[in-house]
Amino acid sequence: MFNHFIAVGRMGLRLTSPDGAAWSAPQLAKDPHTLASIATGNGCVVAAGMFGTGQNVFYRSTDLQQWESATAKSDYVYMLHQVAFGGGRFMAMSAGGVNGDDSGVMQFSDDGLKWGERLPRAKKAHSLGRVVRGKDAWLGIGSFGLKSVSADGQTWQDATGQTPADTLIDVAYGNGMYVGGGLGGLRMSSADGLTWGARDVGEEGEHIHAMVFTGKEFVGVGLGATYVSKDGQRWTRTPNHDAPVSCAYARGTFVGAAYKGRILVSRDAITWKQVATCPQHIQAIAFV
Repeated sequence: MFNHFIAVGRMGLRLTSPDGAAWSAPQLAKDPHTLASIATGNGCVVAAGMFGTGQNVFYRSTDLQQWESATAKSDYVYMLHQVAFGGGRFMAMSAGGVNGDDSGVMQFSDDGLKWGERLPRAKKAHSLGRVVRGKDAWLGIGSFGLKSVSADGQTWQDATGQTPADTLIDVAYGNGMYVGGGLGGLRMSSADGLTWGARDVGEEGEHIHAMVFTGKEFVGVGLGATYVSKDGQRWTRTPNHDAPVSCAYARGTFVGAAYKGRILVSRDAITWKQVATCPQHIQAIAFV
């Protein structure tokens, strides 16, 4: 839509790049808050996060230069996890629930600034941390191995037989498959989000913080190793160097972020080169 990489982070940090190498001057906010998620749709980009004063915050732009913002009370309970786009609208996922549980809540928006009522993920024990949109359904992942599927973002069905050892950190969708990565090089795949294949693991410490689909293959960027697979089931492991903890891909280039405010690029997700630094830590990076 915009054909740019965008990075967001602490102090409302926002900056963009057409190629991952040359970056715009960082935009920062005066009040301390953290942007940790990016979504694009309906002609705009939305970046979302949290104030330390018990509020969620949403930024919206139609040109990646001028930004509108809005806040919503979180009451220190409904703390934003992620904003995503699918099915023609934005979805914001927050922790919290009703009657003392932590089922999580969803809110929906057409423009990323005006949000509807909080809708609890009814009768579920845990909230979702991340979601990805498949062909016609959402897949959400959370702690304790939670994996859940929804067609509309309101009615969710949890996968059965999942344990804490099956907990995913990030998930991607491509070629009709959901593929996720987690601690110790964990990799799992599913065609429907409910039935998951055998778990593959790597070496201790090779935590896969970013899973991306390039259009041809899945790439799991871990700490110390990168895993590549065309089908999410058969993998090639290659040691990497100075890998980031968040990652996006476009036009043959992987762009990632690492502490503190470092932006890295790579052609193969194995050898990384630092190209820029920011005054604040980057929490999320995407191609929009």
